Amino acid sequence: MHVPLCELLAHPGAAAVLREHFAGLLDGPFARTAADLSLLQIAAFAVGLLPTARLHAIAAELSEAEATAP
Repeated sequence: MHVPLCELLAHPGAAAVLREHFAGLLDGPFARTAADLSLLQIAAFAVGLLPTARLHAIAAELSEAEATAP
């Protein structure tokens, strides 16, 4: 949750989780604009994009992806 978006997208498991939640946003100008921001910073900046329940779901899925990574 505190890792910059660009670092998350560099890891295939994390990128897959984020693509499930953000679909096309990660391939456009949003990802370039928010590349150096963490998910918590994005949530504070883009109100409504990452409600608390979604942040918790993403955090759980990222933890699971990290645990199953080779």
